[in-house]
Formats: sequence, C-alpha cells, structure tokens
Amino acid sequence: MKFRIEKKYKIHETNKVNFFKWLHNNNYKEIYKKRLITSIYYDNLNLQMYRNSSEGVIPRKKIRIRYYDKINEIHKEEKLTTTDGEFKDSKILHADANDIPNHILDVSHGVCYQVLKVIYDRKYFLNNNIRVTIDDNIKYNKVSSTTNFKDDISLNKCVIEFKCFQTKDFNEIKDSIPLDEIRFSKYSNAVECLKKNYFLTF
Repeated sequence: MKFRIEKKYKIHETNKVNFFKWLHNNNYKEIYKKRLITSIYYDNLNLQMYRNSSEGVIPRKKIRIRYYDKINEIHKEEKLTTTDGEFKDSKILHADANDIPNHILDVSHGVCYQVLKVIYDRKYFLNNNIRVTIDDNIKYNKVSSTTNFKDDISLNKCVIEFKCFQTKDFNEIKDSIPLDEIRFSKYSNAVECLKKNYFLTF
C-alpha cells in the first residue's frame, strides 16, 4: 500500500468560481477531463467498516470496486487509515461489468458483500506534488437500484480533496487553502442516506 496525505474540504456550488480562481492563481493545472466515477463499496454482514468509519476507529479500512465513465477497466481499491496516516492500494481486475465480484474475502473482515454504489463527477488539478480533486453531483444508491439519493452535505455542495505523498508538501500550502477542513466519508454518508430514504437497515 502507498502512503498519502488526504485532506477534505467542502464548498457550496456558488463559491466554486472563486475556488477555481484560487487554483489558477496558485498554478494548479487541470490534468484530466472531468470523469464520472462509480464506486461499489463492500462490507461484512455487520457493516463493520461502516461502523469503524463512523466512530473514527483506527485502524479502519474501506474496500471498493471503482470504474470511470463507461466500464472499460475495473479497479479494486483498499484504503487503510492508521495512526501513521492514510494508505491506498489499487489493482486492475477486469474490463467487463460481468466480472464485478459479488463478494470479496478480506483477511480482517471476512466475507464482504456489495453494500451500495456511490456516483459522482470528478475534476483533477495538479501543482508540483499536490493533486486537487473536486467531486460534485454526489449520488448514492443501492447496487440493485437506479433510484439515486443525496445527503445534506453533498446537496448543492462539492467535496474537495488535497492529496500528496509527503507531509512537508502539504504543510507548505495548508494555511493558504481558503476552505474549512472537514471529516467526510462518502461510504458512511451513503449508508446513512440510504437508511433514511429506504426506511430500512442493511
């Protein structure tokens, strides 16, 4: 797994123009076209990864399958949060939607099943060693459903992440970021949102 710094911020849609100006003034360049990201999250029958995330337990893990725009590559990703920081591992599995696994065996959590799907638009910017992603139009649904929901934090808001591999790189710019840092988990928010809208537990 690779270590990286991840800091999350939120911004209202009406303030995006000012943030884009900040990116421009600080020499951030767009590095990809906007992409539609779909993530399928896995958990065990006790939803232990969701519970650990909601309670801020360390260490904690997330497991997901991710693909971009139309399915042409399927990525299995694991994110591990420890006292040392954030770690991520990503592997390309297959290139066919039929190859998305129904369950994944994890050494810490046992058999993990598909729980829900998170879909959003992402823009990418880069300056030297720091990457900025802007996620908006965040929607949640059950894997077997086409009915989408939004939670309170993603309604008319964007989630912005600053990512880098060296603490010193982030420390050099953190005080200049014109946003309020937040603790945000798309997976945890999706579980809460779907529990509320479907009036059921998983």
